[in-house]
Amino acid sequence: MTDTHSEGIMEQSSKNRRRIIIAAGMTLVFSVSLVAGYADIMVFRPDAERPVGSRGIGVERGPILDRNGRVLALQTELHTVSAWVPYVRDPDTTAVELAGIMDRPVDEILDLLTGPRNFVYLQRRVPQRISDQITAAQAEGRLRGILLEPAASRTYPHGDLAAHVLGFVGTENRGLDGIEFMRDRDLFPIDGRPRADMLYGNQVVLTIDINIQQAADRLVREALARERADSAMMVVLDARSGEVLAYSSAPTFNPNTYGSFPADARRNRPVSMIFEPGSVFKVFSLASALELGSTRDGDVFVTDGIYHPESWGSHRPITDIQNYGTMDLRRVMVRSSNVGVAYATENLTAQDLYSRLVAFGFGEPTNVGINGEEAGLMNPPERWTRRSLPTIAIGQEVGVTAMQIAAAATAFSNGGVLVAPQIVREIIAPDGTVLQEFERRPVREVISPSVAETILDYLHSAAQPGGTGVRAQIEGVEIAAKTGTAEYFDALTGTYSSDRFIGSTLALFPRENPEIIVYMVVENPQAEFIWGARVAAPVVAEMAEFLIPYLGIRRDGDRSVPLPEHLVRELPSLPEMHSVMPDLTRLPRRVVSALHGRDDISLEIEGSGWVVRQFPAPGTPLEHGMTVRLELE
Repeated sequence: MTDTHSEGIMEQSSKNRRRIIIAAGMTLVFSVSLVAGYADIMVFRPDAERPVGSRGIGVERGPILDRNGRVLALQTELHTVSAWVPYVRDPDTTAVELAGIMDRPVDEILDLLTGPRNFVYLQRRVPQRISDQITAAQAEGRLRGILLEPAASRTYPHGDLAAHVLGFVGTENRGLDGIEFMRDRDLFPIDGRPRADMLYGNQVVLTIDINIQQAADRLVREALARERADSAMMVVLDARSGEVLAYSSAPTFNPNTYGSFPADARRNRPVSMIFEPGSVFKVFSLASALELGSTRDGDVFVTDGIYHPESWGSHRPITDIQNYGTMDLRRVMVRSSNVGVAYATENLTAQDLYSRLVAFGFGEPTNVGINGEEAGLMNPPERWTRRSLPTIAIGQEVGVTAMQIAAAATAFSNGGVLVAPQIVREIIAPDGTVLQEFERRPVREVISPSVAETILDYLHSAAQPGGTGVRAQIEGVEIAAKTGTAEYFDALTGTYSSDRFIGSTLALFPRENPEIIVYMVVENPQAEFIWGARVAAPVVAEMAEFLIPYLGIRRDGDRSVPLPEHLVRELPSLPEMHSVMPDLTRLPRRVVSALHGRDDISLEIEGSGWVVRQFPAPGTPLEHGMTVRLELE
């Protein structure tokens, strides 16, 4: 009985071993076949059809355009360099040649080619010149075993222009930051359903104007270098619609190579950096006081350079840099008097001032459409001290973002109505159909039209000789401006720095019916000056000098000659486009913009006004997919 039982166990054990050996053998054969097949496709038949990816779908990411149709981001095809190591005949020679082509250390490539893995990635999404050099070397019989795999890539043709708006994409062609992230579903439309056909992403048209953005970027970079500052930023809004015309921050980065830049350069400061605004905030405090009736236009305040009610006890007093004596409310704004603002707001209740400032949008994100936006800091009245009300009124004990300040200023250019800022203008389908248009978004009435006019009047005075904003003024156009200089609050120590400051300037122009809002901020200037009147106001003036002729804003002394009646005619129509390119010169932008609706061409428009140059030239045979570029003046 025992012997029979032992024989049975031995027989069963032998069968199990055979099953394991057979299974292992089948696995080995399958693996070898799979690897051999892959090697055959990748090495011996590089042009053969490759297996479809795990999604089973091809997706071309849609482009991002500026408001005039100029391309800011588009999909291109680059190559990923990899190696099937068993077919690399001479790793040392191959590593040396690749190092020269790819500008990488020889040892780094050699380690990959002599490592334990048969298949390795050497570099993803290489520039076309690298692909061309590898292809040329292989045509001469070198670099055997080195593979070039097509890979979708995102290209930003203007480099670091508007980098913090655009953001960037990752290795899977999915948005990771900026508009690329916020509008990923529009740009990269994957619905999860298995399909075999190609999908094309939608076009996202921004409110940004490339020309205005270029000017802002240049001025911000120059300010950063000139003032030896930690950072600088500028926001330019259409004062009526709230559309963002430029959004600039430095230090910056190039989204084509975003991984090579430090996190600080990629930081989206205009919506994420919270800082005390200083005296710029007096604009909103005095507007609140006028609206709530705690003070009136023409009220006079007797000051002696210090404000310290007896009820404050040991609280530090509010002071001015000198004794301004007796001042009316306009002069309080012109001289940016802390003491004057304290007197003008002392009859307000904490709840009233808090509610009005929140109505301006402080303490909540603007929802402009860029990720990482902060709400700022606006403590509720129950957390205020006896000193908090006048302290907040002069721009301390409150945290704002640059976008909040610019957006809050729309109340002064829209008759007291706050208008939400926005950075996306429309979403257009691949066939040219407009899927979504983003209209002007009034939020709420914050102040009356009369208070809005009074504040603009005060700000215009503040930009005249004797006012802190005089360096923002330019010839021929009335600028309304307010400067600010804030001590840098260190959240780690809970104290204000003695040598770090933030200088800024807010401007609206023209003073009558403002069309533009500019807000400029310089963080921790270390050159000659620290004050917003010195480090930010002149930059605002330079921006205004660019914007006024570019946007056609009239200066004093400009002549306006009406067209003779016989020259006034109806809007021309778009000529037919069939087999050849028609003549589009002398046509206005609103006419040629209709070409965006065609799916057989790619349209690029530069400038505004009328077409002065076109490419290709009239009479050129039309080809499907060709790019038509129009230059307007």
